[in-house]
Amino acid sequence: MNFPPLFGRNGRGYWTKQPKNQGFSPPCQASRKSVNRRMRILILILFAPVLAGAPPEKWKLVWSDEFNGTKLDYSKWGVEENAFGGGNHEMQIYTDRSKNVRVAGGKLIIEAHKDDAQVAGTQRPFSSGRLRTKHRGDWRYGRIEVRTKLPAGQGLWPAIWMLPTENKYGTWASSGEIDIMEYKGQETDRIHGTLHHGGTWPDNAHTTKILKLPPIRFLQGCPHLCH
Repeated sequence: MNFPPLFGRNGRGYWTKQPKNQGFSPPCQASRKSVNRRMRILILILFAPVLAGAPPEKWKLVWSDEFNGTKLDYSKWGVEENAFGGGNHEMQIYTDRSKNVRVAGGKLIIEAHKDDAQVAGTQRPFSSGRLRTKHRGDWRYGRIEVRTKLPAGQGLWPAIWMLPTENKYGTWASSGEIDIMEYKGQETDRIHGTLHHGGTWPDNAHTTKILKLPPIRFLQGCPHLCH
């Protein structure tokens, strides 16, 4: 599998057996009830060589990005530009503008805006960023660790997905999808991890696990940015 963008869905590192060569994608989605204010998502992803409680020699670091430079490393990431909507009635388009995707201060910043941006003649009320590792980072097994700061707000939906590099068993969701993390901005006390499987849509199935989060105050004086 590969990581369609850098975002997957679960927020924690873990072992998983996946269909060969799946990809990874991280969208920051704005739904119909998206707030009108600018939101920022700071995401730092790395692949850790050590699983808690496991001897370090059992793990090998195969891919990482610490975002230490001033530009995105295009040998590891591709930036999507589309207004497809992801099949989820998304209200944003994905652009490659630095306004939406950039590297600064050792962080990858994916920022959603209300700005009526356009891609290929299609205009939507919001813009955001979506990155993927397809053909740049593709794995069958592994542990994934992500450090991220997520926004609070109705309609915000950052996520980290793993999608097939090749649809060996057919189109979605016949070839599978692993949602490492999905975070709904109006539910700041939990994240969702989901496996999509079965037949081609609409004959597919999914299994979801909800992980409750401890209360953490990211910014002092900003209680709405706690989860």
